[in-house]
Order: sequence, then C-alpha cells, then structure tokens
Amino acid sequence: MMIEETISSSPSLKISHRRVTNVILRGIGMVYLFAFIPLMLQIPGLFGRNGLAPADRFLDTYSKFGILKFLINPTIVWISTNDLFLQGTCALGIVLSILLLLGFHRTWIALGTWIIFTSLAAANLTFFRYIWDNFLMEMGFCAVLLTFLRSSSTATLWLIRFLMFRLFFMMGYVKFFSNDPKWKDLLFIKYYLSNQPMPTFISWLLYQLPDLWHKVMGICTLVIEFGCPVFFFTPTRFRTLRVSIFWIYTCFLSILLLSGNYGYFQVLGIVGCISILEDSDLKRIPLLDSIPIKAQLYKVPHNLNLRARIGRAMAVFLTLTGAMWVVHMVERSPEISFCDTTWIFRSSPTLIPKPLIQVLLWSNLWKVSFPYDLFSHIPETRYDFNVQGSMDGRDWVDYGFFYKSSHPDEIAYNVAPFQWRLDHHFFYKALVEGFQTRLVQPKSPSIGFFYLNLGLSNLLQSLVSGNPQVAALFRVNPFKNNPPKYARLLLYEEVFANYNEWRKSGNFWKRTFIKSIQ
Repeated sequence: MMIEETISSSPSLKISHRRVTNVILRGIGMVYLFAFIPLMLQIPGLFGRNGLAPADRFLDTYSKFGILKFLINPTIVWISTNDLFLQGTCALGIVLSILLLLGFHRTWIALGTWIIFTSLAAANLTFFRYIWDNFLMEMGFCAVLLTFLRSSSTATLWLIRFLMFRLFFMMGYVKFFSNDPKWKDLLFIKYYLSNQPMPTFISWLLYQLPDLWHKVMGICTLVIEFGCPVFFFTPTRFRTLRVSIFWIYTCFLSILLLSGNYGYFQVLGIVGCISILEDSDLKRIPLLDSIPIKAQLYKVPHNLNLRARIGRAMAVFLTLTGAMWVVHMVERSPEISFCDTTWIFRSSPTLIPKPLIQVLLWSNLWKVSFPYDLFSHIPETRYDFNVQGSMDGRDWVDYGFFYKSSHPDEIAYNVAPFQWRLDHHFFYKALVEGFQTRLVQPKSPSIGFFYLNLGLSNLLQSLVSGNPQVAALFRVNPFKNNPPKYARLLLYEEVFANYNEWRKSGNFWKRTFIKSIQ
C-alpha cells in the first residue's frame, strides 16, 4: 500500500505499467544470469586465446576496414582478447545482472549489461548465432529504454509487444509457407521432438504418443505462432483476453522449455509476454503481483520530456526496422534463411529501398534489431557424433559430454535455460556431415551456413595437443595426465526407439554407424 501511495503521489503520471515494467526488468536480469554464468565457464575453450575459435583471430578479419572496424563490429573486446579480460567482463555482466534482478533499475546498469553481452557476442559470432542470443540482445536494449524512461515506459512496452508479435509471427510464417511436407501432413512436431539438437527424456516420452496427438499439436503450433500474435495488441478494455493470451503463450513456451534445450529462449519469451499485461492484470497472477517494486526508482526524472522524446524516437525507429524485417520475410522465398543478414538481400529480390536496407544491416550490426525465423524445416534424419581418443590407435575411449547423449542408452539432460554451447554445436556439424556423406543437399541454406561457421575444425587437433581449455568443455576427459596420440569423431545416424524397444534394451536410440573422421 505504501508503495502504491508513493507511486501515485503525482497525479500527472501514468501508473498502469510500472509494476509490469518492474517485473520485465527483473526477468531480463534473470535471463542475463542464465546467459552469463555458463558462458563464463566456457569462454577459454570456445573463443579464448587457446579456444576453438579465438576472438583475436575473429577480430583480425575486420582489420581490412581500418578505423571503421570499430563501427562495423562494435565491441569492448577490441581492448583485449586475453582470457582473464574476457572472463572478467563476463563476471561484471553477472554482477550487473544480479542488480537488475534485485530491482536496481538504473540506466547505467541496464546499458552496461547490454554492452557486455553484445560485446562478447561480437567477439566471435561463431558461437552466438542462435535465435535466443539475438532475442536477448534486442530485449536487453528494450531494458535500457525502460530504465531510461522510468515512469514513461508505455512506448517501450508497445515496442516489446511488437517484438513479441514479429518473433512469433515470423516463426509461424516460415513454417506455414515453408513447403516442408512434414508441415503439410502435420507430423512436423514428431520429427521436431527427435531431430532437434538435444532431445530430452520428455521429448522421448512425447514422441511415443499417437500420430493424431502430433497432428493436433502441429495445428496448435501454427495457430499460436501464426494466428495469435495479433492479440499482443489487444486494447486496454479487454482485460480477460489479455490475461488469457499471456497464459496461452506461457503454457506453450513452458512445454517447449521442458521438451528441448534451446537455452533461455522460452524463459525470455515468457518475460516478453508480460508486456501485454497492465498493472491491474497482475492481481490475477499472484506470483507476478507479489514481486516488490522499488518506488524511488520510478520517480519523475527532472528531464522527463527530453527522455520521453529520445525514448519514443528510438521506439519508433526500432518498430520501423522490425516492420521491414517482416516485410522482407513475406516477399522473400521461403527457402532463404535469415541466419546471415549480410547476404539475405543479395540472395532474393526486395522492394525495400537500398538506403533502408543499409539501415537494417547497421541496426543488426549494432545488435538492436534482428529478423527471426525458426524451424521452417526440420531434417528427416538425425545424425550425431561421439568424440574418442586413443594412445595406440586400437583402443579408443570416449570423451563424455556434459549434457548431450554419447551412447544409445543415454538421453540429453534438460539443461535449459542454461546452454553448453559445444554440445549444441555438435548437432549442426553432425547434421551437415551426414548430409554430405549421404550425398543429400540440405533443404535449408541455414544448415550449410552453420556448418561453415561452426568453429570445430581444429577440435581433434586441440585434443591431441593436450589443450586444457578445450578439454575442459567435456564432462569426462579420459586423458587428463597425457593427451591422446589420436582423436576421432564417430558419425551415427539415429532415431528414437519406441517404448517396447526401450523396455527390452534400455536404449533410447537406435543407431547406425556411418563413418569415422580423424
């Protein structure tokens, strides 16, 4: 009650979104934590000085641009690519994330957190090409605007609503118009459960359900992603509809969270869906309504009018760039991927004028606006790798992954909302290696693009040379004292075993060996 009285002390201020703003900012801080904590542990092996794809080598590719390199790839990692600096920067990001989570919603905190995450991503895009990384960078910039505007956050909340609209609409659109036969026969969900990067035990259980269930879930997915996003713009007077839409997306994203390992994507999606609510709606959601708000942080800033003009201008700009991404998605071929925004406008014609294309590309380079498409296609066959080492070339021992399965009787741990990026990366390497072995061209250009930018080309050499940073990316290193003389990848084709097969053998997977790579 005291908080509400404090907030209501100035009748000229709108108070309908302050609690919602508070919850969203705390939620973004929580998601930042999910991103930073595992990343800090992985930095040395991924893009540290002795990592799989060192940041200094990646940044060297921009040296040809001279002084413009700081504009083309803005990152504080230009200061140093030393492991200690990279991990220290990540540690600072953890501290700032905790402050956001605890309710200290100052602009410098939100801005510092966003700069740190985007800088680490820009230090080596090899390991940051996932939709949830882009989503966090865009939501993180919205958090900067929310803290900057403080009590006048309505425009930014509408920006987040539009972000949620285009996120789901774009994902639904590419599925609906993908020409993938698995969507036409509505069995896409069944393939998705087994052929996603790191299926979990819940994925395996859901896979066992009848085809009718998978078809119903396919229809629900298309409706939720392609049909329902328009309700993010529900008018104020339709309170019940707003709350219902929030719960529909929350349940949908929660199911995805439990049945797959897609980092913090679903959690951040739920946080973004809170933007559809108003403070009065939170009374229907006790868990959110109980989150305290530091009222002193939402007092009127002395330069509110100036802040409002700047914030609303940024909101309008980002809304227009987001709208242009949607326009280009609708006019492009369904086969064109958004994985690499530097070539999508060259790979398909567009009605967007060239100056606006440059605006889109620069907004993407500066990590404030991104296109989104996900699962326009899903492979019909799943491939996976085992990593092994040997001292004599005859007796081979497995390296154990932290979360990815290594044997038919294993199933991936549900590590989301955290992400162990090496485990996730192996899915794409195995997928394209399998396509090349079977002489089958991948239907989605994004798969080939990922393959060319995986940063795993020197993995085996790193293990043989005894690189401790890379070896630390594995849960089990059977060669702690002496590195192996030989290392290899074993490529398998695999499908989910059915329930009866699992009861007899204890195996979740039926595997077929394809080849060895040394």
